[in-house]
Amino acid sequence: MPPGLTAEVRIGRFLAALASRHENLSEPPRALDTVAGITVVGGFETAIVGREAQIMAAQVAVREADAKVEEARRSVRQAELNEDLAAAACARARAAESLAIDHEEAARLDARISVCDRHTGSLSDEEETALEAWQSARLLASHHGHQVNAAKMAEERETRAVKDAEDKLKKSCTERDALHFPYWRDGWGDTIEAAHRLLDEQDASVRRLTTKRLRNRAQEALKEAFDAYGADVDELPGDVRAMFNQRDDLADGDDPIAGSLTFQELSRPLPTRLDGSAERDATTETTVRLDRARRQATVDDLEIEVENRTGALETIQDMIEHSIEGHFARMSEALNSLDFNRGGYGAELHVVSRRPGAATSTWQWQVSPRWRRVRDGKMINYREVANGAQVKVYAVQVLL
Repeated sequence: MPPGLTAEVRIGRFLAALASRHENLSEPPRALDTVAGITVVGGFETAIVGREAQIMAAQVAVREADAKVEEARRSVRQAELNEDLAAAACARARAAESLAIDHEEAARLDARISVCDRHTGSLSDEEETALEAWQSARLLASHHGHQVNAAKMAEERETRAVKDAEDKLKKSCTERDALHFPYWRDGWGDTIEAAHRLLDEQDASVRRLTTKRLRNRAQEALKEAFDAYGADVDELPGDVRAMFNQRDDLADGDDPIAGSLTFQELSRPLPTRLDGSAERDATTETTVRLDRARRQATVDDLEIEVENRTGALETIQDMIEHSIEGHFARMSEALNSLDFNRGGYGAELHVVSRRPGAATSTWQWQVSPRWRRVRDGKMINYREVANGAQVKVYAVQVLL
């Protein structure tokens, strides 16, 4: 075998004979078979003969055919694009034509609209003028209607007022006639102004009374005066007895009739007797007034004494209360310390003092043990529901 070759087939001498017949040269690479007169030129990038060369040539042909097919496809696509461009250009041309027609129609319509606008403007002005005139007329009509309604309502009110006034006049006349004014005026024996002054001097409760009620009060007062005078004397004078027997003429609700005695005639005997004893009554009044003054001075002195003693009593009660509350405060502190020492959360004595209302009354003290059942909790009264063992423990602590 030539150097560098190995083969399982025994062709070493054949290959060695070929190698001895060939001459390898460069520039360009080539092999010379001097015996056969064959020159083999090498150095090609691809094979140019043999099966591989045919395969390569076929592949090149396939690639060229694929390139032509791709070129044909590109041509088809370009044709399609050109067709689309032509269709688009045609559509644009049609749209431009339609747009031109639309512009022409729009210009025609604009001209017509301008004419219509001018005509509409004039009609709008006329409509606005007509609307303003209609609104003014409507307001005038509405205002006139309101005035008519107001006039009718005023007329109705005035009619009702006149009717009410007539009814009140009739009622007043009836009430005036029922009052028997001449009878009561003669019985009063003074002017109307004096009657008004006397009535104004009375309390509001009296001024609010009706005429009939005032008359009844006057009748009752005159009867009570006769009764009071008759109770204080053993034998009535003749004139008083005569009037006393006729006091039934002043029965409640009875109206005076013809021939009835007036208040002045019925009451005349009483003022006569009272005027005769006026001096003695004035002396008695002075004596009573002086006695009242002395008694009032005594009452004032007693009230001052009671006030002073009340202040002293309150001072003593303050001292007693302060002392007792001090004892309870020390007991409360001791109870709190005992509760903390045994592992509790604190306890106290809640103290309420109820002072006596009078010096001889009982003084009441309400002392209630309270304790915390949980940390940071509030003080709970022992009367609330609790564990029985806890109550016993705190009972022992309170005792200690």
